[in-house]
Amino acid sequence: MICREGAGGFAGWDESLKSDGSDNSDKVICAIMKSDPRTTKILRRMRGRVFRASKLLDRPDTPWRRRRLLDLLDAGSDRTVATEAGGVLHLTLRVPYGAAEAACGLQFPRCGRRDKQADPAVNPFAGWGATVCQPRVMAKAARRPSLGRIRPHRIVVLDTETTGLLDEPETVPFLVGLGFFEPEHFVVEQFFMEDFEAEPALMKSLARRMRTVGAILTYNGGSFDLPLLRRRFTLQRLSAAAWEKTHWDVLLTARRLWKGDIGSCSLTNVEREVLGFRRERDIPSDRIPQVYRDYLGGHRAGRLAAVFDHNAQDILSTAAIAVTLGAVACDPCAALADGLASKAALERFAERE
Repeated sequence: MICREGAGGFAGWDESLKSDGSDNSDKVICAIMKSDPRTTKILRRMRGRVFRASKLLDRPDTPWRRRRLLDLLDAGSDRTVATEAGGVLHLTLRVPYGAAEAACGLQFPRCGRRDKQADPAVNPFAGWGATVCQPRVMAKAARRPSLGRIRPHRIVVLDTETTGLLDEPETVPFLVGLGFFEPEHFVVEQFFMEDFEAEPALMKSLARRMRTVGAILTYNGGSFDLPLLRRRFTLQRLSAAAWEKTHWDVLLTARRLWKGDIGSCSLTNVEREVLGFRRERDIPSDRIPQVYRDYLGGHRAGRLAAVFDHNAQDILSTAAIAVTLGAVACDPCAALADGLASKAALERFAERE
């Protein structure tokens, strides 16, 4: 990391870093930028690498602080944490449908009745999971006929947490969450890269997990999550076919139904106005990139646990909204009686069918 480029460039950088045993790389970078404007562009690109080399490697407590995250995440019997090759953490959270509803007000409407006499050995979705996730009902709401031909366990709800915006070429998804419908549980799997060098391993882990997936549900994923993942897969020389599956952007359908009644159809607003609950102690989305950067530096690593919770909540809410939209399409009269939509909204929704 210590470079020399003559008197007009990086000369003297290493002496400045070693002068008092402290890390003053930020001051050195600013001084060089002022003395030689030609290096400004290069140094701005290198800034993150200089930060990791000078602060992460010179602080022996950084790995300890970052690994404490495992203790924070593995806090209950319903959550498991596994370390995959290449610096990727794989977390699995199993949420019973009833517990999700009782804990945060999420509603998973059932289109039909549960068959208590059904044999799970014959029908693996013979519980609430089968009636919570009905692909044909979802297909009607999404106007995606191909979605109706996919079995429930092959439908995934996707959400990502990233280091920036889509229009920034260096933006990387550092946390990717996948939600699956099971008979008695909604399962959230989260893949987390411990550092930027772990991105290839993260992409490969996602490629393996997506092999059995037949359809993807997102909330605004058509214009953010999926384009970003396709781009990162291409940069890692992996096939982007994992993301070329049947896709339902739940946000678009939510706007068709509720925009006239509630205005903004952001995820949190639909949670409040339709699902009827407010998040408690949630971290704002615009602060998440900085939390990850702090984590890389070993600062306040514990805050990253809130990012995992935020990601899981987004996935749960997207699943609940998708199922709610399916319930509206399945039985508009019942939806009106349950207060899931107004009469005017249902009329507009039917006109656009």
